[in-house]
Amino acid sequence: MSIMHISVPLIGIKEEKIALGMALQLAADVKASVYSSFLRPAYTLSAMEKRFAHMERYDYYGYAHAVADFRNAFLRHEAESEKSVQENFATYTTELLKQYPHLQHVKTHWREDHVIATTQDDYFNRLALLSDVLIISNALRNDAYYENSLTHFLLSSARPVIVVPHNIQITPLAEAEIVIAWETNASTIRALTMTMPFLKHAKAVQLAPFGTMSGPVALEEIQQFLIDHGVRAKILLPKEGNDTPEGLFLKTAEARNPAMIIMGGYAHSRLRDLVLGSSTEFMLENAKVPLCLVH
Repeated sequence: MSIMHISVPLIGIKEEKIALGMALQLAADVKASVYSSFLRPAYTLSAMEKRFAHMERYDYYGYAHAVADFRNAFLRHEAESEKSVQENFATYTTELLKQYPHLQHVKTHWREDHVIATTQDDYFNRLALLSDVLIISNALRNDAYYENSLTHFLLSSARPVIVVPHNIQITPLAEAEIVIAWETNASTIRALTMTMPFLKHAKAVQLAPFGTMSGPVALEEIQQFLIDHGVRAKILLPKEGNDTPEGLFLKTAEARNPAMIIMGGYAHSRLRDLVLGSSTEFMLENAKVPLCLVH
């Protein structure tokens, strides 16, 4: 698998500059291009229009005018927001290329949406169809309008999603390690195969057990599989301690100061809604390095 399109959806917050910087660096590493676009809020036009639906049975004309007025105001607000975010993208890109001259050959593009998605899942699916990898800032989890966007990305996009903290150092893969949170299941296997171009460019790849290791393939066999594919793979055993398994893994992984941690994004059903599993939530809440998740 090759990686040609790295997408960075933006909402216009300062923390996204680091996410964009990481996208530029990864694009330089694997000879890809960077595409940015305006990440629309969790509310969609059709969803907001439903708020007026109760008026229909009482006042059809009032309902129609309310919806029309709201639609026009909504679209104006979205257009203004997208223009502002596009300006931020241009400013951030200029500043990053000045700060990191070795990235100046990376091609960057602003992608305008010509289709208004009726649901947020439709929007994420469309974005995923045009991307090999998605990169977003972890700061989205603290924004009221976008707090559910990360969950939607992980559960709807079927692409690797790299979640970037705001205080990382941007480092070429050739000078950094990648840690794989290895667990014998479909999500982890998919994460490994979909990020293979990153693994091949890394200085080293550390395979660290995460959760249960029961299964038909031993860790040493996975290591040899990666070596046969040109990956400088090693085995990293978690430190002992009184912490939770997730806590011990994270301490062991971050001690290597990796460029990213790759893991499967686990989820389960709760009251018919898919939500992120506790291990994924723990990593998103506590990881101080970029986290690459594949559901």
